[in-house]
Parts: sequence; structure tokens; C-alpha cells
Amino acid sequence: MKSVRVPMWLGRAIYITTRIWVALSVILVCLFNSGTAHATMLLDNGQQATSYSYGVSGKDSLPDKVEWKLFQPFKITDPAWQIETIGVAGCQSEGIQESSIIGALVPDLGGRPDEGNPIQHATYSLTPCIVGKEWKDESFGVGLLQGRYWMIFSAATEDGRSSISFGEYGEGGFSRRGYDGAEFTHGPCAIRITGEVVPEPGTIFLLGLGGFGLLRRQKSDNR
Repeated sequence: MKSVRVPMWLGRAIYITTRIWVALSVILVCLFNSGTAHATMLLDNGQQATSYSYGVSGKDSLPDKVEWKLFQPFKITDPAWQIETIGVAGCQSEGIQESSIIGALVPDLGGRPDEGNPIQHATYSLTPCIVGKEWKDESFGVGLLQGRYWMIFSAATEDGRSSISFGEYGEGGFSRRGYDGAEFTHGPCAIRITGEVVPEPGTIFLLGLGGFGLLRRQKSDNR
């Protein structure tokens, strides 16, 4: 069975049109929903009721002076999201003045966080652990297309030390030790995301792009 040959110029046109249309859909959601719509919960990993947690610390943090970063992936299965806030549940363990953490949103690249291309970031001022692990939500205000993304949590100061709660649901992540780069996989951490789902019109173009990808694959298989 002969496969349909799609001209390269047509393929590029479909790809460009798809990206433009979905991007415009995200912008339209922002314009129509600004100040009127109530943000919905797009993702909620939950928070386990346990004293155990994942550590996030700077290289000069006591008692062991080891830097730890936490990497948590998540997936968008809708055509696109307009994200308002990203929250994390945790507390500050110790520090000279405070133990804020930085949450950086990055894309996925081959199943790994693309750390060199951050999309947006925010600083979380966590409550002391003596109070308990509480949710902190920070504004991100960014539109994301369907795909896989990562949140990277790191200490805001070199002597900062914080804890992030275990999540109940979601994809597992990993922690990275600073001095040797060793990575340790684990379950999900407690994050949540609010915002709006982009309306369905963009799906038509995404399906067109998917069909083009299938045709190209068939063409490649028949060579």
C-alpha cells in the first residue's frame, strides 16, 4: 500500500499554523477570563500526612552542608493550559534569616528537565516547620502547550534548608546532590497548579499536526 506523500512546504505550514493558533487560543483565554473567571485546579498531587519529606538545601546549610535540588515532573494532556499559580507544600527547617526556595518551571527534553531553558520562576517563603507544612501558592501567569514539564526546587540562599511534603498522587521525580551530581529517584512531591484549560478549537490543528506526523512516519517506513 502506497503512502501519501506530503510536500515539505505543506508540512511546515501545518506546523506553523498549529503553533500560532494554539498560542492565540491561550491569549484569548487570558483576555476573556481576566478578572472574571475563577481559576480551577488543573493539577493537585495532594499532601501526605506524614513527618517524612524531601529536603531542599543550599551548599552551606547545616548540619551537613550539602546542596540538594528537587525535580518534579507533570504532564498537560489538554491542548493547552493558562497557568495562574503553582503551589508547593512544605516548611523551612533552618537558615540565617529565612529558608525561601525557588521554584523554576522548565520544559522537558527527552525525558529530562531542560534546565538551560527556564520558562518562569517564583520564590516561595515557607513557614517554619514548627508550625507545620503549609501550602504556598505563587503567581506564574504563563501559557503552556500540551506536553511534559518540570518544576525544579532549589534553596534561595546558600545556607537555606527546607522540606517539601510527599505527594499522594502524580508522577515520581528525583533529587540531586550538589557536590557529585548523584540523583535519587522517589515518589511525587506535593505541588498543585491552578488556571484555565484552553478552549477546544486548537485541538483541530493539533490533530492536523498529529496526522502529518503519522504520514511522515509512513513515508519513512516505506523508504
